[in-house]
Amino acid sequence: MGICAKEMCVACPEPPGQLAGWSERCAPPAAAESTSCEKGAAVPEYYKVVGVESFVNRYGESVEGVDVGECRGRCDGECGCLGVLYWEKERKCWLAWVIGTLEKVGDESHVAWIKYYK
Repeated sequence: MGICAKEMCVACPEPPGQLAGWSERCAPPAAAESTSCEKGAAVPEYYKVVGVESFVNRYGESVEGVDVGECRGRCDGECGCLGVLYWEKERKCWLAWVIGTLEKVGDESHVAWIKYYK
């Protein structure tokens, strides 16, 4: 998992933001985190990655007309949901069941919120 620009991986999204450059630690949220979700032991938190898109918003089904809180709330209750893609201007939301490489784009209103547990 990483953020790519001009076909090169330039950052790794990690709490609380982005780790500059490539790291071998760069990976989607660990499977152990879903266990926390199933037990209800922890409330998920999210960190924001600005100006990115994914195959999720190209091929997935969106929910329109929701604010970012509603969008993240849809992910909260789904243990398999790893985060959301959200277009702020359009108020469009995609749940991300898989987080792969994110592509850096010029529109900073296109954001990813990556779910994690403390």
